[in-house]
Amino acid sequence: MAKVGIWVGSVFGGAEAVAQQALQRLQQAGHQAQLMPLEADAYQQDWTHVLVCTSTTGQGDVPDPLNLVYYQLRDTLPQVTGRYADVIALGDSSYGDTFAGAGRKFIEVFAEMAVPAVQAALIIDACEESDPVAASATWLAQYVAKLSD
Repeated sequence: MAKVGIWVGSVFGGAEAVAQQALQRLQQAGHQAQLMPLEADAYQQDWTHVLVCTSTTGQGDVPDPLNLVYYQLRDTLPQVTGRYADVIALGDSSYGDTFAGAGRKFIEVFAEMAVPAVQAALIIDACEESDPVAASATWLAQYVAKLSD
């Protein structure tokens, strides 16, 4: 079974709700999952998979709770072999080029670190989906199934 650390950056609670749904589904499937404290060394904590659930703030910025870990990863690009990182990004496409910017930044930094994903990132557009929990349900079911194989 996988050991999944969930990193959450939420502005208005949508990403937090998605993370709680992920936590519940992962635990129900028998995986070890927890919401991880977002300290500078979060990437060094004991996990086989990380799932980032983040909204975007400002002009494509990472929300405050995730700032420390994001900038630590970006600035040091640590070697973390044998691990996986996946992203659920919430955003609003009316912001144009900065749409879901925080999630896209994590996708980019994980790619630079050569940390593979279990599946393609989920980008949720608030202009099309009013309920991020419902919008992430199918993606999460697929994610949990892949971890269980």
